[in-house]
Amino acid sequence: MNRPRLTIGDLQIYFEDGKSRFQDRLKRDRTMASVELELSEWQEFVERWLDNVEPPPTLRKLTPEEQQFSGATKKMAKDWRRFGFSNERIIIMLRSIKGARGTLTEEQADAIIEGVISTL
Repeated sequence: MNRPRLTIGDLQIYFEDGKSRFQDRLKRDRTMASVELELSEWQEFVERWLDNVEPPPTLRKLTPEEQQFSGATKKMAKDWRRFGFSNERIIIMLRSIKGARGTLTEEQADAIIEGVISTL
């Protein structure tokens, strides 16, 4: 059975048979009190890190032109895969269609094409 473990500094903490367990990666003889002390010292660092985590960016809604370009680009990639093209070849072909972006900016087209490539 794969038990989740958390490594903090030189300690690895986990639960086994419903009890708190720890393992010192340096194989030092430790008491539970010394482990608790070390974990409390790391607690400030972890809390500071959590306070500074940035939320994920909010996704904006695609314009109708972007939706159309995205749909066509996804269909092309799917068709090319069905025809037996390699991922490397599909990536080259997708990046070459940037010129057919219509009213989209180069940045919009790039974002859509890279999004499709990431799903290959």
